[in-house]
Amino acid sequence: MPKEKALQQEMLMQNQLLDAIATLSQPKESVPQEKLLSALDALSKPKVLSQDLLLSVIAALSNPQEQLDDLSAIAKEMFAAIACIAEPEPSVLRLDQVSRFIDWIRGRLKLKKLGKAIGETGLGKTCACHACLEEFKPIQHPNQPSERPFVYVQIDENRCAPGKFLQLILIALGKPTSGSIHQLKQRVKKFFKQYKVQILLVDEAHCLHFDALKTVRSFYDDKDLRVVPILIGTSNRLDTLLEKDEQVGDRFTNTFVFEELVGDRFREVVKIWAEKIIKMNDPLDSKNYSKSGGKKRIIPLLKTGREGINKELASNLEEMTSGELRLLDDILRDAAVKLLEKKLSEIYDLVLQALKTDSRVLNFDAKKILRETKIDKPFLQSMRGEYIRGRSA
Repeated sequence: MPKEKALQQEMLMQNQLLDAIATLSQPKESVPQEKLLSALDALSKPKVLSQDLLLSVIAALSNPQEQLDDLSAIAKEMFAAIACIAEPEPSVLRLDQVSRFIDWIRGRLKLKKLGKAIGETGLGKTCACHACLEEFKPIQHPNQPSERPFVYVQIDENRCAPGKFLQLILIALGKPTSGSIHQLKQRVKKFFKQYKVQILLVDEAHCLHFDALKTVRSFYDDKDLRVVPILIGTSNRLDTLLEKDEQVGDRFTNTFVFEELVGDRFREVVKIWAEKIIKMNDPLDSKNYSKSGGKKRIIPLLKTGREGINKELASNLEEMTSGELRLLDDILRDAAVKLLEKKLSEIYDLVLQALKTDSRVLNFDAKKILRETKIDKPFLQSMRGEYIRGRSA
């Protein structure tokens, strides 16, 4: 019953909004003042500001059509940017550290030697693994099984036992996962040999049970396979696991360290992340953009220059993230969406205020609206408490 009542209330509100929009679309002189004020009152209380609602109230203004088209285009751009930023497509960022990690992997492969890569949470270890997947792609042969030199698994539970670990490898290979541990291991070996696997990259390796670690080493010790395992994990936890047995731990002495991003290095990463991953300053689909002087309009959410972003702004981001890429991505996306929603809400309120006047005309500067839609120090400062509290909790 509560759900049905809520649904009925939602439908009632939607109908009220539709009636209000229909009222505003009529010539003002033909609408009684009381009905007009009632319509504006209904429009001032939307639960969610949708693109259709904002475009409808913009259309009710008495501005010249060219101005209405321009303001509508800005609104469409902002809604499109929110959708793009909030639901990004997977991307691989080739930072300098990622390139060095791939070179290190190549070195392990040439020498046929085991190794481990360590770093604190959020420094881009998994991102680097995905970059390796792009670098070491399967090799296709006509009328023959493909070669898969690189197999990547991510451990998804604490104290991951040998059976579960073998199943994760088979899932990565797209093979059946049923059977005893012996059967699973034989199946893994069979397909490692068939696909000519050379590297087994184990992400979140600190979550392995020690017995599973012995299984990892067994693929390297098998002379018919000689698959090189690379363990990826957080520094202390992975070292603690390896120290349980010197004979195992000593095999993984060669280490790649993911360094913290600080100072100018962090500032440059913010620039790359904003431009290449989140694409905060890119034009979106051209159909959503009005054209001025033959150039597509761009919403400069985060102003970047040749050397990166403003040092003071970078310092604030560094303090909020401690150099963690995962948190940087979260904050930049969150800030961008909140900023766009705030600006859209401001536009909506200004349009409603203009509709209450006799002229129904909104005076606005499109370039100024876009110029002011940017993540600056005050806006970022307004979010600091949320993220600082979250980190200390």
